[in-house]
Amino acid sequence: MKTMMVVVVLMSMVLIMSVLADNPSDLPGNGSVKVSPEAGIAVDTIRADTLLVFKEAFGYLLSGDKSEKTSFEENLRTLDKDIAGFERVARLGAEENARLNQDFQGMVTAKKAMVAAAGKMFSSYETNGTISPADASAFEVTVDALEDAKFFTNTYWYDSPGDVTGRMRMYLDILTAIQELYVYPVLPDEDEWEDFMTSLAACDEKISLFEAEYPDVSLDSLKTAKEAFNASARNMFAAMESNRTVSPEEYRAVEHAAELLDDSYHAFLNEAIKTREDMESPSPGLQETPVTGS
Repeated sequence: MKTMMVVVVLMSMVLIMSVLADNPSDLPGNGSVKVSPEAGIAVDTIRADTLLVFKEAFGYLLSGDKSEKTSFEENLRTLDKDIAGFERVARLGAEENARLNQDFQGMVTAKKAMVAAAGKMFSSYETNGTISPADASAFEVTVDALEDAKFFTNTYWYDSPGDVTGRMRMYLDILTAIQELYVYPVLPDEDEWEDFMTSLAACDEKISLFEAEYPDVSLDSLKTAKEAFNASARNMFAAMESNRTVSPEEYRAVEHAAELLDDSYHAFLNEAIKTREDMESPSPGLQETPVTGS
């Protein structure tokens, strides 16, 4: 179990900066909700949890390996824990947090729909021994709805000088790419492959920006892991194009490369979060509490 340490603010007015900028149009997105870096890290940790849940769900269908379903269930418990932790400290009932609360409740509703669709998809798979395209498509609809939840897309944060922010956004792009790749063999639509390539390109762009801003930080190991993952992904894509199926060996190669990539970026992110915490002495009302990701 990997752990991201985030500072949970027990004096909730410190945790959530729900007051919008003087002019909301100054923020990225239409009517984005600006939150503190601590809150932003917590929001994006929840988003990372969801992407890992999606990945394990499709991994179970691809491999038939019960350990993948177990990982799905473990990641789902982590997601529930992190959602509950955010709700506990965020003062969502406060008037000034009304928009954030509305977005949060929408995310929770979307998450429940995703879990229900996953249960139906798993049940038909285990009963019939084959993937039901209808159930997999229905699950993907709920996945897309959760990914597009305003709680994720409308919440904005920036950690000056931006080291944690940049690393977190790279990590989310990588997790999105991994999830998209796992969807493709289950629902072989070229749009899924294009979405995968788009996520990788977004990560490449963020890597370039990060390297320009932090030239002393080496990203070579991350780029090496990403290229290995990309190579295994292309092999799987070629197999799908030729055979309309993925062999166990091809799946294991992708799974191994995805795990190494996830580990590399997760460690890179945690390094910055830990450094950020070491530089800041907790003030009264602050308590260091782990928020976990798998």
